[in-house]
Amino acid sequence: MEAKLKNVEMIVGSSKKLPDIAMIAGIVFKVNKHCLKKLQCHESSEELYTGVERACIAYALFELVKEKMVGSPLEISKTRVSAVRCNALNGKFMVSWNTQGSFSMLRKSTGVFLSCLVPHKLYSKYAENCKLIGCKADRSVFNKLANDMSSAITKSVKIAACGKIKITAPKLKDLLSKVIKKCPKQSQVKDTSAPPKHAEFSTDTPFVKASGIDAVVVADYISAKSGGMSVCVFDDKVYVYNKSWPTKRKALKKANRVNDYVRQKYEKLKKEFPCVLAYMAITHNYTDCCAATKILKSKPTPSSAGTLLKKCM
Repeated sequence: MEAKLKNVEMIVGSSKKLPDIAMIAGIVFKVNKHCLKKLQCHESSEELYTGVERACIAYALFELVKEKMVGSPLEISKTRVSAVRCNALNGKFMVSWNTQGSFSMLRKSTGVFLSCLVPHKLYSKYAENCKLIGCKADRSVFNKLANDMSSAITKSVKIAACGKIKITAPKLKDLLSKVIKKCPKQSQVKDTSAPPKHAEFSTDTPFVKASGIDAVVVADYISAKSGGMSVCVFDDKVYVYNKSWPTKRKALKKANRVNDYVRQKYEKLKKEFPCVLAYMAITHNYTDCCAATKILKSKPTPSSAGTLLKKCM
């Protein structure tokens, strides 16, 4: 079921096969995923790439959300949140988390996330991130980025949740009416300048062309059947961090291999498959809010997932 109020829209899927609730919230704010991954690993960058400054403010927002949700034992006890992640995909920046499977914790964690949407108050964290990755923390550049992020928040905040929860359409609408009050009023400031120009990021890492739901099932299949090869979903590609992937792909793309995987891992879930797939996509950082929403609304079958796999592989 889904509901929308002002700039916030939310969809919730329920499944008794899941241990808790996985949630993902996002805004249309393009971030360089390579730079974001560097910040997540607390690494400096040997070369600065286009979008590095946007990654610094996006990660600053993530750090604030993480602090408010799991910053100390007290926060954990209040939010019941067990994990907080961030991701950049398809021109969007997302924060995802897992929380207890109850209506009250669904409402609580959503409210905490919305209360953190304060782009213009993130400068100190932004400056720290710039110093870590190796770029200059310019206040006027920060103002421009904060204005852009604030505009994105004003336009739309999408939230998808799936897991072990009982909820009705009226309850979801009531939830939104309460949590939207937590979202701070957005503003715009003057004294702005565009970020400096940098090189475009490129890589020779092997990949499979896929996006949306296709990328979710492809990443899942490769991760499970490649013998330990790491994968990462970018905008329209699933990168495989192993140079021997082209050889491995020849074996994995065979129809009988795909059919066996679908039969063993997907078909046994029956009608619970869409919600469990969305849960996995969120917790593994394989998806954005739109694809997670599409999974919950379109309810793909194990058979259709197998068809997508064969097409992409």
